[in-house]
Amino acid sequence: MLTFPFADGSPLCLTSTVLPYQLFREIETYDFEQNSLYQVLEEQYHIQITTTSLKLKAVSAYGNISRFIDVKRLLLYKSKKWS
Repeated sequence: MLTFPFADGSPLCLTSTVLPYQLFREIETYDFEQNSLYQVLEEQYHIQITTTSLKLKAVSAYGNISRFIDVKRLLLYKSKKWS
């Protein structure tokens, strides 16, 4: 799932989320403009995220992403979350 959070009308970043489909069947049917991923995980799948790990790294922007958010360099972050 790819999302572009916005701030002041401009795309702020690209967020990529990967979930195992066998655990989260039909998650793609939810409207994530109206519901947060965490809200859907908690309310529909009874999963509560309790711990996260985050790594940040500066990388070159690539392809359509650099044109869409109008930057040349990005902060790449890798996050692991679990309950």
